[in-house]
Amino acid sequence: MAIITREKLASYASSKVGGGLSGKVNEIRTYTKMDSTTSIFLSHSHKDKNIVEQAKIFFETLGIKIYVDWADETMPESPNATTAQNIKTQIISGNDKFVLLATNNAVASKWCNWEVGIADSHKLVKRKLALFPIAENNNTWNGNEYLKIYPRIEIGYNLKAKEMTTILGKFNGSIERIKNNFYFSFLALNFINQKPFTTDVVLSDKLSENIMTANSINSFDLDGVNEYENSIRRHLLNDLVIAYERYSMIMYASHINGQTSTEPATLNNRKLGAHNFEQLQNIYSNDDKIFLVQLRRLRNSIVHYNGVYSATNELNYSFGTNTYKSVGNEGQNIAIEFDNILLIYNRLRDITKSGNDNYFANYPLK
Repeated sequence: MAIITREKLASYASSKVGGGLSGKVNEIRTYTKMDSTTSIFLSHSHKDKNIVEQAKIFFETLGIKIYVDWADETMPESPNATTAQNIKTQIISGNDKFVLLATNNAVASKWCNWEVGIADSHKLVKRKLALFPIAENNNTWNGNEYLKIYPRIEIGYNLKAKEMTTILGKFNGSIERIKNNFYFSFLALNFINQKPFTTDVVLSDKLSENIMTANSINSFDLDGVNEYENSIRRHLLNDLVIAYERYSMIMYASHINGQTSTEPATLNNRKLGAHNFEQLQNIYSNDDKIFLVQLRRLRNSIVHYNGVYSATNELNYSFGTNTYKSVGNEGQNIAIEFDNILLIYNRLRDITKSGNDNYFANYPLK
């Protein structure tokens, strides 16, 4: 474990916001708290405002909101007895936890030491008090002896390794949006069922040609409806598989890059694919691996081979009520029912959750 330096904290914050601190605490004394079940009172020296902004990004990456006194618009403009009382209230009951941003400036600050004293009385017994020591870039830290009795937030592994634990959540969010888009697609079919139309329909102004004439809508026959339904199926299945492949590639790219969260496109590796992550030991069961391989082949048949069996894409599996066997049926048409794609959605979500749990159990972050 090691105390983080000013330089390393700044580098981490910059990497999270693309080089500019868009996550800054507002300078005009308004502050919007993020939604979180955990909040901390961040005690600090006002000489360290830039570090406060970097610490805010650090904690929000972990899903924690922070309270900063000088960003509280209810505070007096100049410190006085009301300031002290408000701070005391925020420490005791306004926030769940107390963290001292323990720079050398804060260690020397009378205000910070007074705030630590209050937290010592009300938070320490509940194990809700900690120091976040920030050393100078030469690794010097002037922590007083009495500060050393408190728990510390120190860095035991690469900060960006923590981001690996967020990859699954992003995948789940992605496939949830894909499923919602699937349901939205049926609204168009409900719209078509309102035929006949007597007036033209104006579409989004984002389109340069945004008028559908009544005649063109009324000419949308059963064959057109069937083709639209097939398009919905293809897009849903393809988007789910693409989301899974991206999840797996990010996990594997991060794994081989020292468990540092890594965008696969930044690696010069043309062979990087979902199969690499699936082949790691103790991640997926054999049944799960077969499902994932056959799912990609099903997508290939329906999307890339335009809904027919291919001799180069062997498929031998059942997805819900649809059973597929490509050998001996090359060139024959295949399809999938809507409900079976939703079964795929549910199983894919469960398999990735189990595999993600297995990954961190077998390859713990360092």
